[in-house]
Amino acid sequence: MNFLTELKSIFTGRHNLYCQLSIFSLIGLMAVFLNNKLTTLLGGIYGAYFGFAPYTPYLTYFQFLASIIIFMYLVGYLFKYSHDIFNSNSQNLPEISLDCFSVFLKSAPLILAWLSYYLIFSVIGLMSFYVFSPQLYIYTAVLICFLPFVPLCFAKFSQNLNLEWKYFSPIFAIRLIDKIFFPMLFLIFLTAIFAGVFGGLIYLIFFGANHLSTDTLKISVRIFGICFGMYFLYILSLAYIGQCAKLIKQNIN
Repeated sequence: MNFLTELKSIFTGRHNLYCQLSIFSLIGLMAVFLNNKLTTLLGGIYGAYFGFAPYTPYLTYFQFLASIIIFMYLVGYLFKYSHDIFNSNSQNLPEISLDCFSVFLKSAPLILAWLSYYLIFSVIGLMSFYVFSPQLYIYTAVLICFLPFVPLCFAKFSQNLNLEWKYFSPIFAIRLIDKIFFPMLFLIFLTAIFAGVFGGLIYLIFFGANHLSTDTLKISVRIFGICFGMYFLYILSLAYIGQCAKLIKQNIN
C-alpha cells in the first residue's frame, strides 16, 4: 500500500488531467454557491469577510439546490472510483458521466444509516454522561476514533454496488478492521499528515489575503482559498477510499 502512489495516480495522465479540471470546476461552483447561501443566512457577520450574496432570494435558492446536486454527483464519483479499483486494473480516474447520480442513489441509504448511527450514539452519550465529565470525553474519543474506519464499509459496498444488510452493521465494520487494522492505522496517519500540509497551505492563503490592499482582492483570495481547500479535501477522500478498496482487495477478498 502506498498513499503517495495513490495520489500520484490521481494526478498523472492526460485523461486524469481532464477529470481533475472537471472536478475542480464543480467544487469551485459548489463553494461559490454555498458561500452565497451562507452570506444570505448570516448577513453582515459572514458577508464582511467572504463577500455579499446576490440580492435575489430565488437566485440563492437555485444556487443552494445546484450545490446539493453537485455534492451528490461528487459523492457518487467517490464510490465509482472505488468500484473501478475493485473491477479494473486501470490507474485512470472514472469518466465524468451522469451515471454518478445513479451510484449516489444506490449508496445514499448506506450513508444515511451511518450518519444516523453517529447521531443516535451522540445523543445517547449526551443523555448518559454529564457535560465535561471524563466519561463523556472517553465516549466521544471512541466515536471519533472509529470514524476513519467507516469508509471500509463504503469501499466494500462499492465493489458490486449492491446493498446488503451486512454493510449497515457496525459488527461487520469491526470484522473488516480486525483483518487490516495496522495497515489502516498507517493509512490514517499518512492521510492526517497530508491533511495537515494542505491545511497549512490554506492558512497561508487566508493569511496572505489579510494583507492585500483592497477588500475586493481580499474576498476573492479568501473564496479561492475555500475552493482550493475543498478541492484538496476531495482529492484526499479519493485517495483514502481508493486505498481502503485496495486493502480489502489485497487482504480480504
